[in-house]
Amino acid sequence: MKLIWIFILICSAGCSQKQLYQVGQEHQKNDCIKRAMTESEYRECLRAEQLSHKEYKQIRKQVIEDK
Repeated sequence: MKLIWIFILICSAGCSQKQLYQVGQEHQKNDCIKRAMTESEYRECLRAEQLSHKEYKQIRKQVIEDK
């Protein structure tokens, strides 16, 4: 529920799609860290490779075009 309010607040502040994407990526990383049960899982969360917004858009565009 808290995330929904943050999302609404960000949207109302006029954030770009890129900023919203980055907020979502950060949320996923933080969630991963919270769920980590061992030191190695925690380190995996910190090292997790995340797509840049530009890479995400390119992949998304390709998937849509392939339909």
